[in-house]
Amino acid sequence: IRGDYKFCTNITRPGTDALYHLHKDPSESNNIISEHPKLAAEMKAELLKWIESARNSYQKGDYPGYKKQGVFLRTRKKK
Repeated sequence: IRGDYKFCTNITRPGTDALYHLHKDPSESNNIISEHPKLAAEMKAELLKWIESARNSYQKGDYPGYKKQGVFLRTRKKK
């Protein structure tokens, strides 16, 4: 979420990106990604950067005493 905008995606499935204006569309029924492609791309890049940071923390054991519980979120492999 950035301001009134909310970006949603299923990072393992292409074509699932969505952008909503929460103030004008609280039910999130109108995907406005085509109206704001630059904002959506920026928000997606931020999300992917955060996921990578969280993955690195998980893999490197940044949290003493925490036992890994399975595989961290899987994402689509880059081609």
